[in-house]
Amino acid sequence: MNQEQLQILIERMDPDQPMEVRRDALHTLCCAPPSDVLNCEYWGTLCKYIAAALSDPDSTLSDKGLRFYAKTFSSSTFSISREIYTCLDNCSCSTMLELL
Repeated sequence: MNQEQLQILIERMDPDQPMEVRRDALHTLCCAPPSDVLNCEYWGTLCKYIAAALSDPDSTLSDKGLRFYAKTFSSSTFSISREIYTCLDNCSCSTMLELL
């Protein structure tokens, strides 16, 4: 998957998009090669949108977000795993702050 395709995919994951568009985008993300996604120049935005999916009340979105992280963890080097863990940690901190 090239950078243009990833950029379009990330735009479709925006929480302002309709639910079905976001679901399809996350499904596509889960099918993409992890190396392509992890080398994406839009990684920061992607993490933010996956975090939004994880905290979304729609179980399909949160499930697909978790599937992406699980797939990526299982096929990543230490440095990439650290990036993913940091994204998950930031997501959980943000979620906790919203609950307060």
